[in-house]
Amino acid sequence: MRGQKIGEIKEYLLNLATKSPKKIIDAYNDDLIGIKLVVLNALDKDIIDYDGGIYTYNGMTLGMSRDAIVDYVSLSKNKQILELIQRDLETHGFKPVKKVPEPVEQTVEESSTLMVNNERPRGGD
Repeated sequence: MRGQKIGEIKEYLLNLATKSPKKIIDAYNDDLIGIKLVVLNALDKDIIDYDGGIYTYNGMTLGMSRDAIVDYVSLSKNKQILELIQRDLETHGFKPVKKVPEPVEQTVEESSTLMVNNERPRGGD
């Protein structure tokens, strides 16, 4: 919706809320919405690079999809990477998102189970 007038965006969201209210409710209740917004804005500002099917940040591989990036930076061991991306966004005038959950602590066993079941880790409870 880049480049759209605010009135057009409001109309789109009102139509979406009328036709598919569950999408709006799910987005609002999503524990990872703050991290997803950080990732989308970092991609938009070319802070996260995409080349050859791989997303990277400062030469560090983050994943092969947007969801993979969210999963990666959501883990507690990668908290510093998320903080660096947020700092870089702030230098581009992006206001910090208040709903960024604490990164997820995860064991190898839990990670394997999530991968097998094609699930994503969730932010702090």
